[in-house]
Amino acid sequence: MAAVDIDAVEARVRAVLEGAGSVRTVTSGRLKPAKTGDLGAAAQKLGLSATVDRYQIRVRILGDNPATPTRPCNLHLTDIEVEVRIFTSLDHPQRRIAARMSRHSRAQETANLVKQALEWPGNMTGVGLSSDVLLQQPGPPVNELPEAKVLEQRLVFHGVAVETLAVS
Repeated sequence: MAAVDIDAVEARVRAVLEGAGSVRTVTSGRLKPAKTGDLGAAAQKLGLSATVDRYQIRVRILGDNPATPTRPCNLHLTDIEVEVRIFTSLDHPQRRIAARMSRHSRAQETANLVKQALEWPGNMTGVGLSSDVLLQQPGPPVNELPEAKVLEQRLVFHGVAVETLAVS
């Protein structure tokens, strides 16, 4: 398996989520890192507010990409997975359906911005990904945690890391 710098991938994803990128960027200040990994935590523990969503990132190496050449070659392809979890506060003092739906709409809009930013060619530049993009994978994206008054969205992206090996 090739050496993929998952720390560099995570750092670039974090930068894109916080407003870096050339096109289709996430508005700076719209997302901030979550304060804790505890899903059962209350919205306050995650640092959620009415205007700022929080996120967590996890990058995994899945293994060799099937397109990696089987003959001796200086090119190695590795599949990676990037999971982005976005947390939106559902805590609203009025507890009205309209306020709740507004939060759901905001969460959906944030997820769409994240998808566009990570899938846009060039926004993930500098970390060795093929075409400098991540592609979102299908899956159940929304999980409402009523006891914590939090809406969690789980977005999973796939990328192919390209490494040119030294040949001697």
